Amino acid sequence: MKHFQLACMGAILTLSGCTEEVINTVNEASGPVQTFSLLKFNTRGEGDITTPGYLYLFKDNSCVSRLDMGADGQVPAMPLSPGSYAIYAIGGEDLDHYAIPASDEAEATSVIGLKAGASMGDLLMGGTTIELEEGETEEAALELQRKVFRLEQVVVRNVPDEVTKVELAISPVSDNILLNGTYADKTSTLVVSLNKGDGGTWSATPQRYALPSSVAPTIALSFTTATGVEVYRKTVDDAIAANTKLNIEGTYAETQPSTFSATITAQAWPASPREISFDFDETDNGALGSAPVAGQMHDGYYVISVNEANRTAILLAKTHISYKAPGEKAADAPEADWIASFVAPMASLEKPFAAIGDWRLPTFAECSYFTADATQVIVRNGASSAYLFMNDDGLRWGQTTFKDEGNEFKSGGGYNSTIYLRPVIEVSY
Repeated sequence: MKHFQLACMGAILTLSGCTEEVINTVNEASGPVQTFSLLKFNTRGEGDITTPGYLYLFKDNSCVSRLDMGADGQVPAMPLSPGSYAIYAIGGEDLDHYAIPASDEAEATSVIGLKAGASMGDLLMGGTTIELEEGETEEAALELQRKVFRLEQVVVRNVPDEVTKVELAISPVSDNILLNGTYADKTSTLVVSLNKGDGGTWSATPQRYALPSSVAPTIALSFTTATGVEVYRKTVDDAIAANTKLNIEGTYAETQPSTFSATITAQAWPASPREISFDFDETDNGALGSAPVAGQMHDGYYVISVNEANRTAILLAKTHISYKAPGEKAADAPEADWIASFVAPMASLEKPFAAIGDWRLPTFAECSYFTADATQVIVRNGASSAYLFMNDDGLRWGQTTFKDEGNEFKSGGGYNSTIYLRPVIEVSY
């Protein structure tokens, strides 16, 4: 853990802040000079934790200063007028992973989320309140606590030779956290791909950070073969807490229930392990959490359609992805060049758990379905933006116009870089 000791004294130093907390002195002609308080920060760490980061100071629900803790964890002293202050701290080895709120936009409920394309890193946060008295010294302690867990190692043994891909997923886990240290309602799925080794052993040492689960999560394994994808799942007895290291081991057997175990090392990074064991049989074969439903979210993805007979679903990419239009005169480029420009962006897009095949352009029916849901598309002037799809007659674009008498889907040919690329993918459940 990281501790901050704050000392408040009757003095004045150079003010630095995110919004001006103006200190108005009064001259002798108009009245006595007011004595203000100095807020001074001293930091010390325990163990191997280093936490460069930021301190946010709030007064009357408004940010009055954001202080840079710097690489050494030190922050400057600053003068403040007397009153009540809320202080929030955020730290970690590398906060470049996170979208940190700008000082003039910061609120106690500001979301701390990942930057686009970034993976989660270590994250420590803390908060306190303090009352600054005029001309008096005040002291308070601010303790930072780790807000993430880390998946250390996954090993699955006795995997059949015909298996070509093994994935592990943990769901749900929190997707972002607020500046005041509380977890937001949005959730996601932590997915890890395993590497094939000798003797039917697949493993990974992902060292992946994730925000914890507020409920007991589901841990699932998927095996991909030439004939499809099989998913095995089990719900953990308890939620995975922050400041936890997690090791997962599993053994597969066709003729007897599979075994699945998880070793959780909690507190102090590391500490005494906690063992969790699972027995898997065919009753555990099925969806990660609830079965997908068309028009709803599943593992953080919008569901376009479900094939209950085959236990598959079509999921929509979480957002549109960027692509580079072909050539200087892109509008005149042949269809094949346009399609080729989508290959690399779709190949680089992370796949959902238990995906079958690759990302692809949606069909006419799929495009008309998701563009009719205003919560999933960009809507301007009563119509969705245009999205690319593939029809029997080739590459097209489509959009939905929202009307009181009923929505209208229209499509056309001709391409330009203002048309959005939002692919779909099939998953097994």
